[in-house]
Amino acid sequence: MRRAALAIIVLIISALAFPAVYQPLSGQIAVAHATPALSGAFGTEIPNGNFSGVGLGAVGTPPTNSTFQSASTPAGTPATNYNFETGDLTGWTVTGTPAVHSGGPTGYYAQLGGGQGLLSSAFTVDSNAQTLNFDIAAVNGGAFYWYINIYSGSGYATESSHFLSSCPTSCTNWNTYTFDAVAYQGQSIKVEVKRYYGDLKADNLGAMMTVVPGWSPNDGSRISRQTGGPNGAFADISTPVTSQAFTVDSSAQNATVDLKEVSASGSYTVNVLSGTGYSTSTQLLSGDQTNSSSWGTKAFGVGAFIGQSIKVQVAPGYGTELQLDQAGGMENVVPASRPTPQASRSSAASTPCRAGPSWPTAPATTTTCGATGTRSPTG
Repeated sequence: MRRAALAIIVLIISALAFPAVYQPLSGQIAVAHATPALSGAFGTEIPNGNFSGVGLGAVGTPPTNSTFQSASTPAGTPATNYNFETGDLTGWTVTGTPAVHSGGPTGYYAQLGGGQGLLSSAFTVDSNAQTLNFDIAAVNGGAFYWYINIYSGSGYATESSHFLSSCPTSCTNWNTYTFDAVAYQGQSIKVEVKRYYGDLKADNLGAMMTVVPGWSPNDGSRISRQTGGPNGAFADISTPVTSQAFTVDSSAQNATVDLKEVSASGSYTVNVLSGTGYSTSTQLLSGDQTNSSSWGTKAFGVGAFIGQSIKVQVAPGYGTELQLDQAGGMENVVPASRPTPQASRSSAASTPCRAGPSWPTAPATTTTCGATGTRSPTG
């Protein structure tokens, strides 16, 4: 008891002697105040921080013929007298006794009966050729079968033989049959037509065509250019096709393709080819019939390739047929979000420390730019 009483007496005497130390007992809290020093740092703001801004839309230059509006064109120099316009069989090695008649698609044609055939002179397949074309018609209705043979390699000893037994329209109509030229680009070849059953008429044998200018198909016989799509012409493909090289724009965020999967099932991928010789393939998009049965725009990010030269490749899976349009166009969808520096000021004029697009709602308190630096919005 005596010790407790002494402690209370000491506490009372100390409070009376040193009142400032025990101000909290009176309910008043002492707070130290100091004026913050300006750091000199630049004020920053994130433009379009709530993603309400509108992007730039289409940017940059897409690959050549991205819309497939360029028409198919002849390529290279075909075999001598490939269209029989001399009125005879000059330039052809003959089996049996084929005859040349006036008429046909270009003025003259050759007619082949039982056991007859025609072998062309050698010619070089152009580097831009995608197909080898042959115009064929049956002389009469009924069963109609024939061969197209392509000879290549040393001594033209490598034979690729194609047996034809059906026609896209009535066989007595002139129909154009196409075969792959990509595999023979730069090579010297010969072509041959042989009748098997039913007399035939032949013209424009081995004519080379660039079916889709600006694009490289893996197999030219599996690509065609058609019209009547949402934007006019489009490519119908069942083989991978690759664009020419183009540079990804500095503002590009996405690239796009318009496509439709025609086949009842199957899949596809969209790849970017980059690096030395465009040998690095990066898959950026895939799809199938369930999400691509009607025309639609598919987008894939290309931000990682800004400033680089790339190629776009659209690759149908096995047995998949696609219709393709507007492939490789670039777009800016959302304005880039990045700090925007505000320049230092030499006077203490009252100016909000803000640069670039404004925030949707201003901060509750905005400080001003002083002579020695800037402050960011507070609140």
